[in-house]
Amino acid sequence: MKSIITTKLKQAIDAYDSGNFAIAHPLFLQAAQQKSTIAQFHLGKMYEHGQGVNQDYVQAANYFRQAAERGYPPAQAKLGEFYANGLGLPMDYRQAAEWFNKAADQQDKTPEHRLAEACAAYEAEDFDSALSAFQELAQEEDAVAQYHLGELYAHGRGVNADAELAADWYQLAANQDYVPAQVRLGRMFANGDGVAQDYRVAAEWLMKAAEQEANNHTTLLQQAQVAYRQNDYGTALPVLEKLANEGVDEAQYLLGTMYTHGYAVEQNAEQSTNWYFQAAKQGHPAALSMIRDLAVKHSQPLAMYDLGELYGQALGVAQDDVQAADWYLRAAQRGYLPAQIRMGQLYAEGRGVAQDFLQASAWYGKVAHANAVEQAQSAFDEQERLQAHTPTVSSNTSVAEMTSKPTIVQNVMPVIRVSSSVTPVVKTEPMVVATTSVTAETAPEIAPVSEIQPEETVASEPSAPEIPTPSDDAAINNGEEPEVINAADLLQQAAETPEEDTETEPKVDEAKQAEDFAHAMKLYEQQDFQAAFPLLKELSEQGHADSQYHLGTLYANGWGVEQDERQAAVFYLKAADQEHTVAQYNLGVCYAKGLGIMENLPEAVVWYTKAAKAGYAPAQNNLGELYTNGSGVAQDYAQAAEWFEKAAEQGDDIAQYNLGLAYAYGRGVVQDDAKAIEYTLKSAEQGNVIAQYNLGVRYESGQGVAQDYVQAANWYTKAAEQGNPSAQNNLGLLYADGNGVAKDTNKAADWCERAAEQGHADAQFNLGLLYAQSSDSVEGQRQAAAWYTKAAEQGHSGAQNNLAIAYFNGWGVEQNHEQAIVWYRAAAEQGVVAAQYGLGWLYFHSSPPNYELAEQWWQEAVKQGDQNAQRGLDELAKRRAV
Repeated sequence: MKSIITTKLKQAIDAYDSGNFAIAHPLFLQAAQQKSTIAQFHLGKMYEHGQGVNQDYVQAANYFRQAAERGYPPAQAKLGEFYANGLGLPMDYRQAAEWFNKAADQQDKTPEHRLAEACAAYEAEDFDSALSAFQELAQEEDAVAQYHLGELYAHGRGVNADAELAADWYQLAANQDYVPAQVRLGRMFANGDGVAQDYRVAAEWLMKAAEQEANNHTTLLQQAQVAYRQNDYGTALPVLEKLANEGVDEAQYLLGTMYTHGYAVEQNAEQSTNWYFQAAKQGHPAALSMIRDLAVKHSQPLAMYDLGELYGQALGVAQDDVQAADWYLRAAQRGYLPAQIRMGQLYAEGRGVAQDFLQASAWYGKVAHANAVEQAQSAFDEQERLQAHTPTVSSNTSVAEMTSKPTIVQNVMPVIRVSSSVTPVVKTEPMVVATTSVTAETAPEIAPVSEIQPEETVASEPSAPEIPTPSDDAAINNGEEPEVINAADLLQQAAETPEEDTETEPKVDEAKQAEDFAHAMKLYEQQDFQAAFPLLKELSEQGHADSQYHLGTLYANGWGVEQDERQAAVFYLKAADQEHTVAQYNLGVCYAKGLGIMENLPEAVVWYTKAAKAGYAPAQNNLGELYTNGSGVAQDYAQAAEWFEKAAEQGDDIAQYNLGLAYAYGRGVVQDDAKAIEYTLKSAEQGNVIAQYNLGVRYESGQGVAQDYVQAANWYTKAAEQGNPSAQNNLGLLYADGNGVAKDTNKAADWCERAAEQGHADAQFNLGLLYAQSSDSVEGQRQAAAWYTKAAEQGHSGAQNNLAIAYFNGWGVEQNHEQAIVWYRAAAEQGVVAAQYGLGWLYFHSSPPNYELAEQWWQEAVKQGDQNAQRGLDELAKRRAV
């Protein structure tokens, strides 16, 4: 069987290289008629130099253009040269530059990248472009390209149908063990299609294909690729998932595209970026290109961070610390916590940036305050609320929420009336795959939830002292500021508190004492604290430890006596000195929080340790927190984990949550997602609202568990019904997007409003976006502007940006360009590129124009890759040149 490679094009190339142009020319003409870019390029060279033909720059330019327009880099470079020198074409430096750039872009691409582009063109039915690319790759012995050329000739796609040429290309690919080609070739021999019918040869090729079918990666990938190209995504998905999890980069890349476009899966920008990253780490060029596209065109912080990781760790690309620092900085400026941590590390180590410990400190400071500044401030309100610990007669500390990266919807680019010279476009916020051009008078749109990530810290606040109540769940009411004394004074006061002189007084009647204590506790349980107080005081003066402890609780809460936290601490100390476990714990809390005594964390450690060693779970948990944070004791994650585990084994829900965090981040234990989920789940099932919220975060983002929006909605609901504003906000966004629940804009607004009314800035912003989409445009815009204002006043950059848009257009507020500038500036100073561009636009078009400030803010936007700002600077340069 003949081969197109050896009998036509290769013969032509061999003849050309040996100077036998008379033979080469007709062979190149035959190949060029089959749209061979290599043949077209060589014909161009022959006419350029008069090799075997009369020199003809016009003909040369014609052949170079044919090959150049089909993506052949040498022809593109030649066409650029012809434009630059006016050879056969009008001299045109702009066209020359364009073709030189195209050639450079193509030459930078790896064969894998070129193959991916060729396959993409084939799938898009751009058969002419696919043919050119496949021909070039086929010369490099690429089996996939050879197979696709067979497909093109077999079906007459982009070329005249030619079964013989199809068989040629299938043969070349089949010889390289490419299974689809072997199958095609076997069928052609069986049917006598393009080859002489030969059942024996057909059987041989089909048997070779069958031998490779046994689950090898290549075969499975080929099957998945075929299904993918035929839009049979349901068939492709499980195969691609299997291969992707086994590290096959092409499968990871294709899986990323499926999540990008929502093919057989719910569209998920985070998942798509993660799969592109896995492929890019292995050097997959198309995956790297997609991550760069998400970072540059869609301003996605996760993609920016991933580029930083790739360049910073030489994953699939050459190491480049400067590039890494640039990408980390872009993500960090958008509030992406891992990138802020990386910036702190880079400045501390002087990698990619000049070493600067002040800058390192600043970035670490942003990380440390991320909860209060960027995310769910209300989580800390929950922390205070949870300080009343419920087991037995105790209260325990709460833990900080495992917060997400800001759970907000995208900011919207300024919607302003502009001249044709500078036109704003949308810059989407994190996790948005596709941008939508926004023109004048277009309202903001609701976008997907940002990616979510658990917080890497444990609670630092200790619990409130144990207060026995009839329901065993009361907490100390701190009331007014207590008088504070130091430890020495406390000991002195405890020593001076009158007690019976055991040497001179009669021996205590223990039976009577027990009877009086039982009577006092009955009154206590009946909440008749005034009657209980004198009995407990008398018993305390007799040295009765339980009475001293309970008397401390009365003083702490002002039950039956004027509140006095100093006296509470005095009686806790008396009982603690008698090894009363809960009093030791409460005394530890007093030292930790400065309740009635000067704050002294090392002393808190002493008393927590005593109670913890006695097996008291709340003390074990709080001691673990102090070891975690290095408060009053050297930081020791292993010790912390041991104490958390002891408390967790006793069913302490907060310790279970903290132990889950330890396993999640490998702090003092081997990192183990399964155990992290196990202990968080135990805590959540006991009603711990923070654990419930964070399980929702994990299920929504697929951190440590398979992504499951239904489960996310379930746990968010549990936490939301307990009043957790972060959960209410996230649940609202699930309803807005229809993830895990039926899409319901009314429920979305209801949950976001509950959180917004608690002062949750993200929820206020999201509620504004929901109102902006309402059917009543006038009232909707008014409500939207009102909620944007609330969030903006809390420093929410997205709300500041959208409020500026509202003032510029008079949406829901009286049109006011001065106010638009105020809010644009507030957002721009926080690094919102849309606001930087919009602010520059307003200064550019102000009357009189302020070119200096326009230039300043457009330059800031350009630093973040904003092309519109660059065009604005170009326009500004033209005006200044006039």
